Amino acid sequence: MPLFALPTGFALPYAADFDAETLLFTLHPQPLPVLDASPVLDEQRRLAAVGVCVHMRHLPRFYPPPGERPGVWFLLEDTPASRAAAAARLRAGGVRAIDCPPALLHLAANATRFAEVRPAWQAGLLWACIAPARRVHGAHGDAVFVVPDQIRRLGPALQALLPGMEFLRHAL
Repeated sequence: MPLFALPTGFALPYAADFDAETLLFTLHPQPLPVLDASPVLDEQRRLAAVGVCVHMRHLPRFYPPPGERPGVWFLLEDTPASRAAAAARLRAGGVRAIDCPPALLHLAANATRFAEVRPAWQAGLLWACIAPARRVHGAHGDAVFVVPDQIRRLGPALQALLPGMEFLRHAL
């Protein structure tokens, strides 16, 4: 079906199809419980109501890249258990901690294919993977994404999108 608008308040990015140049979103009536689950991917699969494919060229229309550098950091943790524990510690300390979005993990796992995406679309693709989680957890303020080390494969593209962005090793 032609897509003229994406219900961005309910859409969570899932995975990219590099051959079709699309990003698949799952739609959820209540996205926060999905993003707060550990692991997010299992809950996203279990609770997906509808799937929507959006061509990469349209992503900036639905998720405009940030005008200013948003407060986004990436805390590197090796295992799912250490990521869940770190996120819990950060949340207990009042920090907006967000589990690694599955679509961002998918991009990192397919970093070679991601690098082949048109440069003009790379930023839109990354921001479409990051922005929904930030918005659902509160659009304003800083956020720490608790991610596996393989996200560093996207480092140059993330630096281009978020100048000054840092990868952190241990929770404060």
